[in-house]
Order: sequence, then C-alpha cells, then structure tokens
Amino acid sequence: MNPFDFTYGDGCRIQIGYRTPGLAREGLDEAARVDLAVELGMPVIEPAVSAGELCDVDAAKRLKDAADAKDVAIPSVGCLFEVTTPGADVQKSMEEALPIVHAAGAGWVYSRAKKAPSDVPQAEIWDMVVAGMLAGAKFFQNAGIKYAIEADGGNFIHTLERQVKLIKLVNHPNFYPNFDPMNLYISGSDPLEAIDVFGAEIQSMHIKDGIYRGKNIQEVPVGEGELDYPAIFSAIMEKRLSVRMFIEHCKQPDQVRKAAEHISGVVTDIMG
Repeated sequence: MNPFDFTYGDGCRIQIGYRTPGLAREGLDEAARVDLAVELGMPVIEPAVSAGELCDVDAAKRLKDAADAKDVAIPSVGCLFEVTTPGADVQKSMEEALPIVHAAGAGWVYSRAKKAPSDVPQAEIWDMVVAGMLAGAKFFQNAGIKYAIEADGGNFIHTLERQVKLIKLVNHPNFYPNFDPMNLYISGSDPLEAIDVFGAEIQSMHIKDGIYRGKNIQEVPVGEGELDYPAIFSAIMEKRLSVRMFIEHCKQPDQVRKAAEHISGVVTDIMG
C-alpha cells in the first residue's frame, strides 16, 4: 500500500502530497519540486498563486508541465483575496488569479480572511468578508472551481466557530471549509469537532504541527507537536471521507521527507 495514495472503505480515497511555496522561495525549480513528490510516492502537490510561486500564467504552465510529465496532479491552489481590506478590489484580484488557476489545472481554490484593521468595527468587517467570500463562491463556480475558506491563527477567521459562522452567512453551495487541524488547534478549537461538524464538506486538508500553551503558540515539525494525527486520520476514515492532504510550511526537501516519514507511519499503523 502506498501510504500517500490509497483507497479504503467503500471506494473512499486519501491522497497526500505537500505544499510547494516554501521550496519555491528557496529556489527549487518546477522540476525539482515535482521530483520530490515522485521520490516520496506522493500523487499531488499544492502551489500558491503569489509573487513567490505562481506569479503568472507562464509559471503555472511550467509547474503543470513538469507535474504532468511525472503523473503528479495539482488539484488545488491557495490564493489570498483582501476581503478584510476596505476599498480592496476583490473582484479584480479574483479575475487576475483565474487564468493562473486554470493554467495550473486546479479545481479547488482556498483563501483566508486576514486580520482586520483595528479602526473598523467588527460588524462592518463581517459584512465585507461575507460579501467578498460570496462573490468568490459565485465567481469560481462559474469557472467550474470549488472555493473554500481556511481558518488561520491570528486572522479574522481563525476558530472553528468563526469558520462555521462564515460558511452559514455566505450560504452558497460552492463555499467549502479548507481543513487545517493545526490552525484550528492553536486558535483554541478542536480539530476532531471540525470533522464532526463539516463531514463530507472536508475535501482538502493541510498537515503541520504545533504547540499551544496560552500565549506560547509555536509551530514545530510534524510529529513533534501536539496534533493527534492518529485520531484525526481515524476520524476521517470513520466518516468515510475522500480527502486530499498537503504537508506544508517546509522550506527544505529534508523537512518534507521527515514530515512524510511521520505521516506514513501514522497511516501504516492505522491501516494495519
């Protein structure tokens, strides 16, 4: 069994890869980023539409061509739209991102709602975020792409409660949760509760690790923190979810390899 690409239950599938932006910023070219996934037996990678990686259509095409040559898929990308910035042209930024997303071949886009300005009342920020995310859900639906919101520590949407609230307020069938257990954990939320709440809405997930001690919040290498990945994987499998997962925040190939080794052991233990 490939621990990074396997089926279980009644045809459910889990695919595990890694997020490539960190390695791109360290100077690894498209072929090298794809080759690392191939080396580890990973069927998927996840880039970001940003100045540090997929800055234009040509960059996206180069990565997709390298991935296609090695039978590695790019199912999703990260994009940041300024939904908490008063006056930001969110629609324009989505229109600029779309050709890059298409060139990468992705069918899933996730974004975040960053920390809000301190001089704007929270109720106004909620209105802005809901409007911006609803526009994204509609815009990407028209392009045949699923759109998701990720909760992230220190951002306006950072807890499970706020992620659920936003999804309910947007109230659109093309608006999903991007599941990041560590982001939820360090914000005081329970990742296992998120699996119960979202269920089959969870289709894409990030893997990293961290420690929470009140104000002492620290990200650490996968396997060295407090995230209970055996319990998380078991809960996902108990619900018979099909999920793509991406190890993230690695800056060197050896960091990806070490994290992959840990997650491989978790999967192998669960699958027996």
